[in-house]
Amino acid sequence: MARQGRAAEALTAAFTSSFIGSLVAVLLMTFLAPMISSFALKFGPPEFFAVYLLTFCSFVGLGREARHKTVISMSLGLLLAGVGMDTVSANCA
Repeated sequence: MARQGRAAEALTAAFTSSFIGSLVAVLLMTFLAPMISSFALKFGPPEFFAVYLLTFCSFVGLGREARHKTVISMSLGLLLAGVGMDTVSANCA
């Protein structure tokens, strides 16, 4: 639309759709948060492992760098993130 000389209309459409999408997302998160949190609190070690593995595989598969660089940086980040106090159970790692 901008190339056709209708830049103002394009910006208005982008702003409006962004506003409506954000409003719907905030409303959904507000009303669905209790249900989602009760579901998330049921997660145990197998589910966390599955989420971490899916994330790890997704980054390796979608990365543009060499695979070994992605694996090394993900491993280093996971090791650094594991140090400290668990905010849920207050156990030190």
